[in-house]
Amino acid sequence: MIGVGLPENVKRVCRPGSSMDPTVTVEELLAGDKSLTEKKRAEELAKCQELHELCPEARPDQLVRFLRARDHKVKKAAAFLNKHLAWRKATFPVQLDDDVRAEIAKGKYVCWRRDGTEDSEMVVVITSRKLGKKSYKSMDVAEASLIFFAEYLESQLGGLEKITVMFDRFGAGKEHMDLDWVKRASGVFQSNYPERLETAYLSPVNLLFRTAWAIIKPFFDANTVAKLQFGKNKAFFKKCLPADELPVDLGGDKQTILNTENILDFAERMSGVWQGRETKNSDPVPILEAIPVLVVDAAQEPDVAETSIKKRASKRESNKRESKRASKRESKRNSKRESKRESKRESSKRTSKRTSKHHSQKETYKQSEADKADAIPEEDGAPEEQDTKSWSEWLVENVNDALNSLRQPQMQQVR
Repeated sequence: MIGVGLPENVKRVCRPGSSMDPTVTVEELLAGDKSLTEKKRAEELAKCQELHELCPEARPDQLVRFLRARDHKVKKAAAFLNKHLAWRKATFPVQLDDDVRAEIAKGKYVCWRRDGTEDSEMVVVITSRKLGKKSYKSMDVAEASLIFFAEYLESQLGGLEKITVMFDRFGAGKEHMDLDWVKRASGVFQSNYPERLETAYLSPVNLLFRTAWAIIKPFFDANTVAKLQFGKNKAFFKKCLPADELPVDLGGDKQTILNTENILDFAERMSGVWQGRETKNSDPVPILEAIPVLVVDAAQEPDVAETSIKKRASKRESNKRESKRASKRESKRNSKRESKRESKRESSKRTSKRTSKHHSQKETYKQSEADKADAIPEEDGAPEEQDTKSWSEWLVENVNDALNSLRQPQMQQVR
């Protein structure tokens, strides 16, 4: 059974036994799930057959995964799956042009098998500092590269196999936040690749991310949110992998060189088969070599590992020099600030002295004026308390006294 959107010569783009392998049946997929009892296996098989009648174009692994994504409710699973099949018809074949190739080569999303064997766990790393609106030419180009990566995973994963995702957020800032990309990416994966995520680890999670998470969280369903775990440092990633299997860039001990050659090779194969043309590599996709992250041990590749170590050492030295220069610049800025503060303090002191001198002169002037006023002799009969009696009141009293003194002799003569 060839799934919708897959090329007829599907074996050229997938490994045997993967989700894309048309020879794998639902019975084989359920038989490989050791978590099922015989009773549950039989019940799920019956519901898958019922779902197949409603969605005859679906692959066996899609029947199982979409059924589980809707809690084994056949009608809801059929609506979900038919919507996905319509999306595949409208989306595939995906155009592979130079812009898409360049986007894939940036290595925003890479994956590898833990120990390089097909039975080991598939790990996906998403590097947040490589994201952002300025990191891609257009949203369509970013989505095309994401779909090629998702299809590459499908070509390598077993029918019901799940993946572990690690979001490397070290060095990511506000400029790497892209809500439009999050909406588009979450829509692509949740609507078209359900039941693939085992656990997602995100670190470091700071206040900026928590603010953004409050905005984008509604775009994720409850099952996906329950699979997310947040951390604060690189040690958090050791919950996912032991130190000897975790790359140095993520806080582990394993020397790694990341590349995307295998994803580009897969995209060329898939695009070539769709267009009916021969690709540079027409051999079947290998099982163990199709690993987009090449894990290189120092003992196996001393030259490459040594070069990588030298580059890291050189980068550390460069960071140290830059840190020293930054420290000197900060010291100069602090010295200038202190000099300005000292200048302000001296200016304030001079202003205070001038103000004090001015007040002193003013008080001296007032005192001298008061002394001058005291030195002026008072006229006879002038009022001593001019502040309590007005001049008119003094005049009236003195005139009355004068009149009385004149009237007294006259009155005596009359008598």
